[in-house]
Amino acid sequence: MKKSILLFLAFPLFLVSCGSDDDNNSITLKESEKSLNNTQTYQIEATSDTKLSYLSENEYIAKVSESGLVTAGKVGEANILVSDASSSKKVKITVTPKSTLYPEPNIEFGISKSDLIKKLGKPDTDTSDGIAYSNYSTNAPIALYIFDTNNKLKSSAVMVKTSFGVELEKFLTERYVLANESTDMAVFINALAIKKATMLIGVQVYESTYYMTLYTPYTDTVKSATASTSASTSDTESFKRLLKTLN
Repeated sequence: MKKSILLFLAFPLFLVSCGSDDDNNSITLKESEKSLNNTQTYQIEATSDTKLSYLSENEYIAKVSESGLVTAGKVGEANILVSDASSSKKVKITVTPKSTLYPEPNIEFGISKSDLIKKLGKPDTDTSDGIAYSNYSTNAPIALYIFDTNNKLKSSAVMVKTSFGVELEKFLTERYVLANESTDMAVFINALAIKKATMLIGVQVYESTYYMTLYTPYTDTVKSATASTSASTSDTESFKRLLKTLN
């Protein structure tokens, strides 16, 4: 009986020792989530009994200074890790776009042609190496997809009306980093450095009517932004041939 009483008295102590991490977390946050636009800043308001440190889990989307000042980067979501000597908490940063010029095309590179058609619906034109949709969106009316010899998606493109040139620049800058620019083509990447990129976005004028905006996967064969421009230009010829089938 005495043993049972001792176990009963010890049970509350067990519950206290097994409390959640938040019970022992000495960090207090004013906000745990914040929505920003590209280049906007936000000061994290946090308190602790000991010195705080700040770390971004994805600097492409949001950077943070030693004092907790967040600078919004490209569109997406990232966590800022706020830590003291014994605990940590996260502040979720969501970077939202101001420009919604067009819906970006399917970029599931490697998906089969048949599976892509199942997702997008019957195309307006279907050739041996590509498909096209001529009623894609108001500002970018045409979407194009080309495939490799195994019928796997190789590259995607949208045709943006040239009247939206300024807006197109804003749209891409909010989402990607300009890596290379020439008189023929501007190339953006989805990373802060070319060696970390997984996708390239090339933009060039097509017959003064459209900006051809190409989405191409970054591969090991692409060694620099200059090389990527050449690769995108090669895909451009395939897209041009596909466009002619719509006429």
